[in-house]
Amino acid sequence: MTKFSYQKQEFLKYLKTFQRPETYEESYDVVKGKVSGLYRVESEAIWEIFKDKKIESYVEVGRGCTGGTLFLFTCLFRELKEVLSIDIVNHELINKAIKDYLDGIGIKNQFIECDSTKFEAEGFWDFVFIDGGHTGEIVKRDIDIWKDRCRYIGFHDFADRGRNKHLKAYPDVVEEIKKSWKENGWKQIGKRGRSEIIFETGRELR
Repeated sequence: MTKFSYQKQEFLKYLKTFQRPETYEESYDVVKGKVSGLYRVESEAIWEIFKDKKIESYVEVGRGCTGGTLFLFTCLFRELKEVLSIDIVNHELINKAIKDYLDGIGIKNQFIECDSTKFEAEGFWDFVFIDGGHTGEIVKRDIDIWKDRCRYIGFHDFADRGRNKHLKAYPDVVEEIKKSWKENGWKQIGKRGRSEIIFETGRELR
């Protein structure tokens, strides 16, 4: 068994306990290694940004095959009531485990398997985290779907190699984020870690 496979199995076991850690250290300890797509410095930065903000509803665009980042956010957002998670692949085992966990701690949830750029969004959400397809075209479409439907919008895995020490660089994604930042009048909030960035959209539920 590989180290990743072992960590994933341990994570699945933990979910069955229906425990919801309250501190960052406790939460990260559950998903350390490769279970979460966020590096430690990234998750620490996001934790710092949102620790004093009220987040009751959360959309995740791009869940991946483990659900570790979603788990971290359920620990951070103590007032969370509803989750919508979208991924193009149906990871049945982890999906069931995460859904059972969310049900167990009383958070309404919906997992959708589809192309995120073709999703028909409804309602208004506190935070949308875009971490699906990493091309400028895909990110632009994701932004268009969600930009008027959330208070906060965030992105992951877009690092510009010239400014960030990151393994991957997506300059076309960086360009689309910059365009949307300017065109929509977003306000960047909080400090940045390695390759995550969060904006306040200025939108409110009407």
